Amino acid sequence: MTTIQQFKYIQRQVHLFRKHNITLTKQAVIVVLAVAFVLYTVFFSTAPTIHDFFHGLRHAMGILPCH
Repeated sequence: MTTIQQFKYIQRQVHLFRKHNITLTKQAVIVVLAVAFVLYTVFFSTAPTIHDFFHGLRHAMGILPCH
């Protein structure tokens, strides 16, 4: 790949990035929702596999009794 081809490739990638640009507010909302989903799954899930995997963590945190 020549330097010119690399430059054109980078220009296309930058153009695609700008086309799908997400504002900082939207990024923050996505992160908050993802963290909330993970925390809910870890601390409140009653699915046996998830509960068993995080059982020690739930007791170590001392926040939620699980049984």
